[in-house]
Amino acid sequence: MQISHNDFIDDITGVLLAGGKSRRMGYDKAYIEVNGQSLLSISLQLLCHYFATVLIAGDQPDLARPDIPVIADIYPGSALGGLYTGLRAADTDWIFVAPCDMPHPDPRILELLVKHRNSFDAVVPRTPEGYEPVFASTTRTACSRWKRCCNRVNIVSMISISASISTISTGSRCLMDGNAVS
Repeated sequence: MQISHNDFIDDITGVLLAGGKSRRMGYDKAYIEVNGQSLLSISLQLLCHYFATVLIAGDQPDLARPDIPVIADIYPGSALGGLYTGLRAADTDWIFVAPCDMPHPDPRILELLVKHRNSFDAVVPRTPEGYEPVFASTTRTACSRWKRCCNRVNIVSMISISASISTISTGSRCLMDGNAVS
């Protein structure tokens, strides 16, 4: 699925996850700069490039833009809570989530995840380090399952409650360092 720069995906809402407290960092890591651009801007630009509708899930109303609302997390404190908030707030059946602190989100992985979503409740990348549920595509039909996971706070919980999940092996840590998708 090659998406032209002028075509927007209108049946998926892009959801930027911005509800973290950055406790270990001591300051909001979304504002760390990479090549003169904040991590938040990098992820937001990616979502705006692909999706006709974008929203921000998190308890940071200052991040709102004229055409991008911020929705307060229903379950604050976890990325899965932001994912659940995005599902509840979206007008589309599908959402694509991305964290606000990813230095090199790979558009090729985004395209793969979107392309392989049919017949599944979620499509999640898997690296040698494990699942990456915060850079993934999921459907509203899985909303109640994601809600149950908010208390367990891990993707393995989603798999254990019989969701229809497809994983896309990235082969390397390309979500973090920009390497090619294998």
